[in-house]
Amino acid sequence: MSVAVRKAEPEVTRSPAKPSRSRKFLQVEAPLSEKQKHLIRATFVQVEPALDLVAALYFLKLFDLDPSFRSVFTGPAKDRTRKFTAAMKLVIISLDRQDELKPTLKLIGVQSRQYGVRAGQYATMAEGMIWTLDQSLEGAFTKEARGAWNGLLARITRILAGR
Repeated sequence: MSVAVRKAEPEVTRSPAKPSRSRKFLQVEAPLSEKQKHLIRATFVQVEPALDLVAALYFLKLFDLDPSFRSVFTGPAKDRTRKFTAAMKLVIISLDRQDELKPTLKLIGVQSRQYGVRAGQYATMAEGMIWTLDQSLEGAFTKEARGAWNGLLARITRILAGR
């Protein structure tokens, strides 16, 4: 059985670096490969049964990395866990439809900035997620899986930050 795979065109974004007078610098963001998507799904399946514990670990690390997040993520831990779980599942479900997820991510980014998240803090959130996956999966979080998640989180971070 053969499966036809449509290759997505790489997305081109402006680099935050200052452009020279003679030319503009562009950064090409390659779409996730099928192998990367598989690695993301495979590692998610391993942590999914314990997502409530993963969420708790994530928020502990996030608050450790940047204590100002405590004022953003207020309310019961149960609510944070529910939202974290829903967001994780949405991202995994949308791996093959990343462009369709963009408007939702942009809206979430605008809303979270209204709650006090600064654009630069999304990188801290991604760092906390990578650390959490590393701790949760231990040896199963391979270099390749880490790279796949870093690629996904870089894309999400860029969209949330409004870039």
